[in-house]
Amino acid sequence: MTGGRVTGDVFSAARPRCTTTPSTRRPGPARDGEVPGDYIDRLMECFRPGEHFAAAESHLRESRLVLLRGGRHSGRRAASLALLRTLGVGSPRVLDPTVGLDDLLEQTEPAPGYVLWDPRPNLGREQLEARLLTLRGRLARDGGYLVITTETETGLSWTVDWAPPPQAELLTAHLRAALLRADQAALDRTAPGQAAPGLPTADQPGTDRTGPDHARAADQAGPGPGLARAGLVLAAGALLALPATVSFLDIPRTPREVAAYAQLLCRHALGEVTEEDLLRSDRAAVEEQVTSWFAEGGPDLREQSFLISLAVFDEAAYALAAEYGDVLHGLLHALEEPEHPAGTKVFGTSVKQRLAAARATLATVTETVAWGVQRRRTAAFDDPRTRSMLLGRVWLDHPSARPALLDWIHRLAADEDPAVRAHAAAATAVLAEADLPSVMPRLLEPWAASLQYRLRNQAVNSLALLALDTDSVFVPQILHEWCESPDDEIRWTGIRGHGLIGALFPEEALRDIGDLVARTVEEPALAGLQPEAEQQAAITSTCLLLLTTSRSQVLTRLASWLQPPGPRSVLAVSAFLAACYAPRATCPIRATGPHCCAGTPSAARPPRAVRRR
Repeated sequence: MTGGRVTGDVFSAARPRCTTTPSTRRPGPARDGEVPGDYIDRLMECFRPGEHFAAAESHLRESRLVLLRGGRHSGRRAASLALLRTLGVGSPRVLDPTVGLDDLLEQTEPAPGYVLWDPRPNLGREQLEARLLTLRGRLARDGGYLVITTETETGLSWTVDWAPPPQAELLTAHLRAALLRADQAALDRTAPGQAAPGLPTADQPGTDRTGPDHARAADQAGPGPGLARAGLVLAAGALLALPATVSFLDIPRTPREVAAYAQLLCRHALGEVTEEDLLRSDRAAVEEQVTSWFAEGGPDLREQSFLISLAVFDEAAYALAAEYGDVLHGLLHALEEPEHPAGTKVFGTSVKQRLAAARATLATVTETVAWGVQRRRTAAFDDPRTRSMLLGRVWLDHPSARPALLDWIHRLAADEDPAVRAHAAAATAVLAEADLPSVMPRLLEPWAASLQYRLRNQAVNSLALLALDTDSVFVPQILHEWCESPDDEIRWTGIRGHGLIGALFPEEALRDIGDLVARTVEEPALAGLQPEAEQQAAITSTCLLLLTTSRSQVLTRLASWLQPPGPRSVLAVSAFLAACYAPRATCPIRATGPHCCAGTPSAARPPRAVRRR
């Protein structure tokens, strides 16, 4: 029931009373009631069987019942309707999943086929099997078939795993069907003998009807009126070869997204949208997915916390994302219900289903650690853009979550594990890109002023990643202000920041470091409580600049500092000598930026979006 209108079938007691009112919704299968045959006809125009479709059909034909298990948004409901259609069922009935299995067939009139979508029976395996055996006997008596879709493991012999077909194959099917419908609609609006607008016909100039490609396309397409079917196949091939389409297919998609993109490609063929619109629609789909995760009716708070944690630990070990996701869940739950501490379900979580719901993939990688080579399981979003979009949307659209999120990031920044700290720095850079005025006083400035070296280094790494990932013009100005701060810790952080990312801004880095060294010598009152630490930081940062691909520019400036003798000349000579003895492996960043975090082991590499730069 939506907006005062009721669509589909309304059931009362054990017998259905069907009441229907006009609706503006696109026709589709109701939650319960009969699925219209024309809906399945349209579905079969584009449906392509997955890898185990034939096995599911064989199970259903022999046993009259099959459990089709597949991931969320994998198209398992469409597959259930297609299975029944292959057995000759024209309009199957949708059973109410809230009704117990014992009374399942009592809720509706007898039919040749039924579908039961995602029931949640609170039964053990043996009880479930007993009830399904009873149900199977009734189906055999009445001559009906039943397909049950599920997302969970059942362990029953009637279960067949469902996986959607290759998305390129599915997109081709949807696209050809959309082009055929567009052609037929154009013919309906065109006078006899006049060429239909939009797509080219076989009789139009420039259409090669003699080559092998056209003959092959004609064989595939078959006969039909209107736009030449061979022309449709060739047009579909051209659309599938577009750079926007290749980019779309590079990332795993749901069947629903594939169908929507096929409609957009058809509009592009008709000249209604541009290729830039195709690219924008791809990004809009990611934004819509992220928005739906944190909207009303989305995943529960624990899974939302896991999504945020996965965005921080993208491409890191799955165990880190899960562990710190539960920590964030406790902090967020304390905001919602401070009087009731959050409980954590220790066992029973399916990693495969969890990552499928998050549109992420589990992989096994080999890496070198301090004790040798090890293998670990990593988790990463299928679409690399999801990470930054998710963090930005949570920060900007849900400010009520900020207290818990800030507390959580502070904990990550102070963690003993360098991998955790590195990913916290990368996440902070993403938040700074989205909302620098808010992130500076809440994260970066407190870290820069901290008495703990670890937190000051965290501020440096976050700014380095921000500069690398966004070419931010704000970073040199921030470091300049920090170098002029009266606070010893902030000045030290500014100097170290220039050493880490100075290759991107060598002139600004050398100006600030040279001015600071000269000022502390000329005005001892400004030197602070630890002048030796600042001097050593200045030498180290200048040495690091000499180890980058900007060394020529740096050497020229250092040579100009040699005369007259003074603090700048001492710095130039000290840094040059240090660079002569420093192994090249100590270089934290080059102008092209293969690494971002000083002293960060391979296990703590920043996310892929930064590494690609």
